Parts: sequence; structure tokens; C-alpha cells
Amino acid sequence: MAMEGRDFAKSRKLMVVGRAVNSWGDGLTVSELRNRSTWGDFADSIHECAGDCKMAWVAQSAGQSDGYNTYSSAFWRVVKLVSKDLGVWGEEDEGHWSSRLVWSNLYKLSPQAGGNPSNKLCELQEPGCIELLRQELIEYAPERALFLTGMNWAWPFMKGLGGRLQAMPGLVEARGSIELPAKWASIPFVVASYPQGKDESSWVEQVLEAFQIVD
Repeated sequence: MAMEGRDFAKSRKLMVVGRAVNSWGDGLTVSELRNRSTWGDFADSIHECAGDCKMAWVAQSAGQSDGYNTYSSAFWRVVKLVSKDLGVWGEEDEGHWSSRLVWSNLYKLSPQAGGNPSNKLCELQEPGCIELLRQELIEYAPERALFLTGMNWAWPFMKGLGGRLQAMPGLVEARGSIELPAKWASIPFVVASYPQGKDESSWVEQVLEAFQIVD
């Protein structure tokens, strides 16, 4: 499920997409997932607990010693730098910069204890997740999308969505556009390697250069 920042609609400049959520809340058992009502209640509870802005936690968690610290996440560090350089937010938005984003993940189900879903779990949910991502792109209509996943993760989704892409060397692995149906415009995208363990300044520079070409 995508999370929309309170101020995203003011500009719709950027949607960021990860691989899969790394633990969130108490989770559900497989048997509970079979109950549509239980699943719906669980989805509602996630969005309700996020409060007025579903993306505020990213900026608010930066540097905190108790709980999740987004400063320790390469994912959120590079997203902050890229989004600022793309003009998604300015100096006056520093304290709530993440409120101007939409964040989603390729795969919606992952182990509650943390970590990425297994190959089998990816395979089981992939068709539905491709269609859900298509609907998210239609609903939020971002000016551009950044996939921080690596092409090996993104490829089934690009194929399923009919993405027109060009492979690239380096930390950016592909760029192109996703064509949405009927009245919806195409959305430029960049697929970059997962940023953990990478040279973050080079990563950010290459992503920005790629967006200059596809925008």
C-alpha cells in the first residue's frame, strides 16, 4: 500500500518505490490474510496510526535514539537528497520534507520479523502487486518515479506495466517511461541500485543526471 504525504498533491513531483516494507506493526498470519475483512481492517489500521500525514514519520524519526532512526537508512538518506535537488521541497520544508512524497513498495507482503520476502512469496503476490502498482501510479499521477530497487527486482514490474526503458551502466540501471492507459500520461522513471553500501554522493548524482534525460 502506498503512503501519500499530506503535501504531495501540492506538486506531485516524486513517487519513490522500494522493494518491500521491512517489518511494520504486528503483522498477520497466513490464515488471517485469507479473511478479506481482517485484511481490510489491518490496512485501515496502518493508515490510521500514521495520523494527519502518513509520511511525517520519515522526517520525525531522523536522529531519534529510541526506535527506528531514518538517519541510519541509506534509502531515506538518498531520497532526501534527491528530492531536494529535484525541487520537491525547499529549505522551509526541512522539518517535514517527507510530507511532499508518495512512497510505495513493489511487494506488499513481507515477513513481519523483517527482511525481504522469499522468492516463493514474491512469486505468489507478483501479479497482484503489478496491478496494484499500476493503480497507484494512476491514482497519484506523479511527475516522475524513482525505483530504489535494482533492475533485478524491478524488471517483472516494468514488463508487466509495459515500461519503455533503456538499460544503463553504473548505479542507475535503467531509465524510461511507463505508459498509462487512456487519458493518463506517461510517467518518467529511473531504476537505481539499492543504495545500501553504495557511494551515496555518486548514487544521488547519477540519479539526478538520469532524470534530466528522461524528464
